[in-house]
Amino acid sequence: MKITTLVENNIYCRQEERCKDLKSQHGLSLYIETADKKILFDTGQDDLFYRNAEILGVDISGVDYLVLSHAHYDHVGGLAKFLEINKTAKIIIRGGDKADVYSKRLGFYKYIGIKNELLEENTDRFFMIDEEFKLDENINFMINTHHEGEPLRGNSHLYKKKEDGYILDDFSHELIMVVEEKKGELVVFTGCSHGGILNMVKSVEDRYPNMEIKSLVGGFHLQSNITKKLAEPKERVINIGKKLIGIPHIYTGHCTGKEGFAVLKEVLGGQIEEFNTGKVFEI
Repeated sequence: MKITTLVENNIYCRQEERCKDLKSQHGLSLYIETADKKILFDTGQDDLFYRNAEILGVDISGVDYLVLSHAHYDHVGGLAKFLEINKTAKIIIRGGDKADVYSKRLGFYKYIGIKNELLEENTDRFFMIDEEFKLDENINFMINTHHEGEPLRGNSHLYKKKEDGYILDDFSHELIMVVEEKKGELVVFTGCSHGGILNMVKSVEDRYPNMEIKSLVGGFHLQSNITKKLAEPKERVINIGKKLIGIPHIYTGHCTGKEGFAVLKEVLGGQIEEFNTGKVFEI
């Protein structure tokens, strides 16, 4: 499996000729090549994923599936551009309760979800899942079934709109992608892990009790979007790292943040790496 980082908060390879024109942004977009499928995992905030893809030699028109890990702007903002460029790929997203999601700042609520007109005008392109959905014998989409521990502090400003007002986001619009290319070995993808990375890992372990999570790829939402500093107590991040020690290869970035990564690196050492814009790696 080959993964190309199209969008992430930082640039990986500023000194390389192929990377000189790459741009970064607060967001996530990964191009994943499995044995027989080409998957785009999130689209960042806007059309940057496409501009970077052209520089990196990635053909967005040839993507088989677009997976939207959850409904926040920094993961779905490039959807309009994707629909413009790619006319055939199915788009996999959590269904069920409408993801009417907002961020609350200074007492005001700002909509940060998918543009409704894109959903309404392209209903034939979307495949909305409510529970587990097995795409084929190797790729499965799951929901988080564990909700243990205190909510992440970085979630405190995130809300959903209901008929009678706003409630804290329960992240029922978040999904997990699990890929098994090598028998008995799983690669787990998350977007921001708003439900808690340990909860999401536990959900996968419960579903696959006789298999090993070989690699974990995604953001862990440990950074404050306002201060860009570590949002969680350091002790909690250390504990997260200790509980992830059993996973041999961990690739993280975006909402994990630089400070969060540094703390995890202290615990996990060579088991954990950053994926920044332009980084290509194989699992």
